[in-house]
Amino acid sequence: MYTKEEFPALTQGAKPIEQTERSLVFLGGIGYEQHRNSEVGSAILHTTGVVGDVITIPDEGHLVSGDSAIIVHQNGEHEEVPGKEVMRRLDEPAEARYSTLHQRRAEKLIAEIEAAGGSPVDAIFQSVDVSTGLLAMSQRPDLFNDVVLLDPSSIVKHPSIAKYAREEWKNGNLKEVITKRKGTEDIERFELKASIKEKRARSRNSARSGNRDASYYSFQAGMLHEIATSENAPRISIVASRYDHAYSPLAIVDSLVDLNDVDFMFVTNTRHGLGGKKQKLQEVVTALGATAGETDSFVQKLHFAPGISEEYMQKMVEAVRRKEATSAIDTVM
Repeated sequence: MYTKEEFPALTQGAKPIEQTERSLVFLGGIGYEQHRNSEVGSAILHTTGVVGDVITIPDEGHLVSGDSAIIVHQNGEHEEVPGKEVMRRLDEPAEARYSTLHQRRAEKLIAEIEAAGGSPVDAIFQSVDVSTGLLAMSQRPDLFNDVVLLDPSSIVKHPSIAKYAREEWKNGNLKEVITKRKGTEDIERFELKASIKEKRARSRNSARSGNRDASYYSFQAGMLHEIATSENAPRISIVASRYDHAYSPLAIVDSLVDLNDVDFMFVTNTRHGLGGKKQKLQEVVTALGATAGETDSFVQKLHFAPGISEEYMQKMVEAVRRKEATSAIDTVM
């Protein structure tokens, strides 16, 4: 059994990143329209002590519910289908799936970075906007420096919703998350709670209709691998929530094509997304400037927030060992 002393907890204060002036991209997915993306990005820069500009993209609005899905088949063929249709085909083999909404957002993001001077930026992509980030990095990895994938919904490959719900309930994961996550939320906030009216406006302006299904069907672990092995690969960290049953740290590790695709992984003791939580913002800042150094062991890249049980840490280590063993077999074959 591993002890807590073997797993550094890095959230006792934000660690400033090395440079003192650089631009930051923040895209938060559902509920994060352009203004909120800019405000949260500014809070992150303030926490790091870095002087720089926040780069974001214009709101999509609510007129994108008809966006299509792209299915990348195992032979490399790209098939464009209606978003609702892809939800009925989740059990079919596929190399990748993503929405034309995020393809469009990625193109807009590249244009915004180029308009800001084209120098490499740091970036934080949260939830379904991880899909936007992966598509942008796959086209222009040279535009990105340090990148955090926060509670990424585009790494884990989900089966049909009915099948997923049955499996999660049968193995006890869903029940455990619902039961144990109560009382885990950090009470300190870095942004005020929004009114119901404000939440509805944020949801509408952040393309909830187009994002909702894409947050489940998007699957781009192969794209992450291509980015990580590219000539101008950015440094990529993952921050994943212990109490996020749909995109759990365990599922993310299992879904990675290669553990070396990630330079650093932080497991938080919270629910999905920043959601104004001050503690989680500090954890994201930690990951943004973090490095595990030269190591061949993914276990050394794993870090845990205070409050994560030794039992769960051990589960993570076992998941890593299984992945390493599978990768070793694949290499030999």
